[in-house]
Amino acid sequence: MVTPEYLAIEVVVLSFFLLLESILDLALWKSWRHQAAFFLVTGVVALSWDSFAIWRGHWTFDPRFLVGVQVGNLPLEEVFFAVIVPYVVLVIHGAVQKFCPGPKEKGR
Repeated sequence: MVTPEYLAIEVVVLSFFLLLESILDLALWKSWRHQAAFFLVTGVVALSWDSFAIWRGHWTFDPRFLVGVQVGNLPLEEVFFAVIVPYVVLVIHGAVQKFCPGPKEKGR
C-alpha cells in the first residue's frame, strides 16, 4: 500500500511556515524578483544535485512513501522539497531579522 508520507510531511511544514509568515507579517514577497532569483538558483542547484545523485545510484526513494509522480528521475515530493526548504530558510531569516535586529549603524 502506498502512503504519501513524504508529501504529507511537506504539506504540514509548508502550512506551518505560511502561517508563521502571515502571523509575523514578514512581507517576503515585496521584492519578488529577488525571491524568484533565490528560488531559481537554489532550485536548479538542488534539483541538479538530486537528479545526478539518483542517476548515479547514490540514493533512492522508497516508493511506498511517495505518490508515484515523477519529474524526470525525481519524485514529485523531492521537487517540492527543493522549493519548500528555501522558503523555510527565508521565513526563518525574516523572523530572526524581525526579532534580533543587527546593531545600529553609527550616525543614524
